Amino acid sequence: MRNGAVWGVVGVVVALSGCGANADGGDAGAGIDAGSWGFGEDAGDRFSNCVLGGDECAEGERCAYGQLDTYMWTGFRCTSEPGTLSEGEACAFDVPVTFADGLSYRTSRCGEDLVCQPPAFAESAVCVRPCHLLGCASGEICPGYWQSCVTAIECDPLTQSPCGASERCAHVRPIGGGGDRWVCRDTGDGAIGAVCASDGDCARELGCAYGRCATRCDARPLPDAGVPSPLPDGGTVFHPAPSHCEDGSLCVDVAPDDGAQVGVCDADLVSDCSLADPSSCESGERCAWGQIDEGRRHAMRCVSEPGTLGAGAACTIDVAVSLEGGQTLMTSRCGEGLACAPYSREAGTCIAPCDAFGCEAGELCPHAGGECIPDVRCDPSAPSPCAGGGQCRPLTPYGASTSIMVCIPPGGDGDRCGSHVDCGAGLGCHQDYCAPLCDPTWYPVPPGSDGAIPLPDGGANRQPRCADGSFCVPHFGSMTPAGVCDRD
Repeated sequence: MRNGAVWGVVGVVVALSGCGANADGGDAGAGIDAGSWGFGEDAGDRFSNCVLGGDECAEGERCAYGQLDTYMWTGFRCTSEPGTLSEGEACAFDVPVTFADGLSYRTSRCGEDLVCQPPAFAESAVCVRPCHLLGCASGEICPGYWQSCVTAIECDPLTQSPCGASERCAHVRPIGGGGDRWVCRDTGDGAIGAVCASDGDCARELGCAYGRCATRCDARPLPDAGVPSPLPDGGTVFHPAPSHCEDGSLCVDVAPDDGAQVGVCDADLVSDCSLADPSSCESGERCAWGQIDEGRRHAMRCVSEPGTLGAGAACTIDVAVSLEGGQTLMTSRCGEGLACAPYSREAGTCIAPCDAFGCEAGELCPHAGGECIPDVRCDPSAPSPCAGGGQCRPLTPYGASTSIMVCIPPGGDGDRCGSHVDCGAGLGCHQDYCAPLCDPTWYPVPPGSDGAIPLPDGGANRQPRCADGSFCVPHFGSMTPAGVCDRD
């Protein structure tokens, strides 16, 4: 019989001392040493008394994987409770077994060499033959921990050929099997908009993105449509236009490291109201603009939490709204028709976002949750493509299918930035915000004076401060040796 490691707590069996014989008469014995994974005096596993695939259990018993009630710890124990379920059948930890020392153990009805491993916070799963413990036959691969072996039928992730109608071409990174693989695997039946944890929860023609099933698409960029972008040496680099779906949404490659440019349509499958239409929510609710699961996508949802802030008021993203499928919408207290921008800033301003209300003629919407900017096109090869210190940048406006070169207005003091080129004259980018430039040179002061830092020679110097009292810190970039005001 094959031997395998004994694991618990989603893969590691932790130490439990004092576990004796169980109610079935099995002897826990010395157990199998699990190394340093311990919480007791002895770091060995004192719960398990068998190895899946081994021959430690007596006739009429099976080595069953289960969970200790009190601790959420798991392990393997010989039991006479029958295992009647086959691989792939639904299972749960619903078979209680009491041990002589009073501990309670819940196992499943999964049969010989099978285990039930419900995901975190789930109540049920399906019986699997854990390939990371038992290995796989020739022609099969182990797709992951607590999963069954799968036949390694290679497939095309874009066309899904030659997978059957109930299968999908899925990405796997086999345990002990080298690099990325695309193989045919069974698929789910989740419809567009259904909550999902992985592609396998969705129907064959769909994929999982941002927790929802959405249409699969070809995420390869379009080489015949795009814009050039200037390089520091005076040359240019061409940026192909991103791929879009038939509904105009962007085709997003949500797993760029899987070796294939397969994406899903980034359509809004979460919003249930419109900021521009107060009647889109029930009485006592408001339509709130926010982002879901750490800013991965924006949405507008009806919420009962009041919005008390008016246009132009300072705001923070401090309201958490629970959504279906365990998702969370993070929004603000901005009132009807308003959103807190910029979203990721701790102290933003309530604005009417352009993705909800559109822009006037001669303006464009740079991104969701933003404000309209002038639609001033530019040529990056021109000596001074933008007036007033603006930057000629490639931009795909909100709702557009192609990129354009646009003059981005210079950022003001306190505006969000990605680098110093985003900020106007006399400003530098520090910790994502434009701040005044300053002289970072330390200057001599009398020893013992306010803010004095002693020197080895007996003198002292002091870190320079800005007019608002903040420290002037070195700013590393093309403007060196300048500094920038550090406003925390």
